Amino acid sequence: MRTLKTSRKFKGSPISIRALCGLEDRGVPLSLMDIVTSDGVRNFNGKVKNGDVDCTWDMTIWQNGFWSVKADFHDGGVLAGDFFFAEFVLDRDRGAGTKLEGSILNLIESRHLALNNDGSDRWIRENWQKVEAVGPRVNLHVAPSVGGIILEGVGVLGIAIAFIFGGGGKMFGAERCDDQDLHGPACVHGRIVSNDEGAGDTPSVGGSQISSLTAVSRTTK
Repeated sequence: MRTLKTSRKFKGSPISIRALCGLEDRGVPLSLMDIVTSDGVRNFNGKVKNGDVDCTWDMTIWQNGFWSVKADFHDGGVLAGDFFFAEFVLDRDRGAGTKLEGSILNLIESRHLALNNDGSDRWIRENWQKVEAVGPRVNLHVAPSVGGIILEGVGVLGIAIAFIFGGGGKMFGAERCDDQDLHGPACVHGRIVSNDEGAGDTPSVGGSQISSLTAVSRTTK
């Protein structure tokens, strides 16, 4: 039986439905069935090559709007310093997608560069049937300099990954889990923040304090 508890993997402190709606960019009021029925997950992977650089990639999208992408780049050339962009295009007409970019400057130290990023965008939920059936089109661009790369103008998917809602002495937070299972349901971590902990001067919308935290691309070698 599909329930609110089975639709997400909830961790941490009790989670405010208002904070969950904020995290997933949902308007209120809403039917809980809208949350329950957006519990799908799809995994895509592949390998692309351009010149001396090849890229092994994985992308996971969740029906609630979460997305994660990671890629391992390998430069097999003799000369170091090629710049590369991997575009993950979910909708060419709209320009929806994301990209990972980098350069391997020292081939003696390592020929590999691993990059990853994640976030949340309601566009995925609103276009789920289309994107989960097809997945991303992945383009790898390589050039000796950044200026030598011509991109398609892909818009970046939303990367807000936390939402705080509350009033009075407590703030109820909902954020993506750091240990998200890429094959499991969307994982949401709850936390309670007291105003004394420095919740900050968050903007007020309708009398409620709201703030968003932004994801940062992580790079590992």
